Amino acid sequence: MDIDLSQNEAIDLINTNKVVKDLTAHSFPAPGGEIILKLESEDQRSIFSLILGRNKFELAVAYSIHHMFKKSGNIPIIRLDIDGPDHKNPDATPSLPYLIPFRNTKVGKRHMHVYVEGFGLTWAFPVKHSNLLRDFGLIRDYNFIEDHVENTRAFFNLINIVNPRVEDLINTDGFI
Repeated sequence: MDIDLSQNEAIDLINTNKVVKDLTAHSFPAPGGEIILKLESEDQRSIFSLILGRNKFELAVAYSIHHMFKKSGNIPIIRLDIDGPDHKNPDATPSLPYLIPFRNTKVGKRHMHVYVEGFGLTWAFPVKHSNLLRDFGLIRDYNFIEDHVENTRAFFNLINIVNPRVEDLINTDGFI
């Protein structure tokens, strides 16, 4: 069953305040590993899955948040890719005019995907253009930071995780 959201629904889901359901501490994933955190909206009406994963052969890190539908699966609504493979956008006209300059272009190894109605996460833009997040309607800013702890904190802030502090949840000691 295909699941589709309107653009406004997806942005509202990203903007909603979220809490981490299981506060068990995790180690930052080793190459090829991932952490999956279960999240819930503060009003307990929506559930989410936050995936923090690393590529097996590179030092790439990907942060992805999915809205979970109780009976019919899930749909990814935002993803941040750091130092992974280049992403090429489709040769199509996006429904959002601020993505047109990125049509049929490679956006580099550091890019962000935000849900686009009718396209899902097939569109991306370089993190250096994170000012576009306001055009999407997101209420929080994101600025790329080289440090993985700070970058994780920035992504948690972008997607409105209101608990806990990153350092209380993800141990980055020994991160390679």
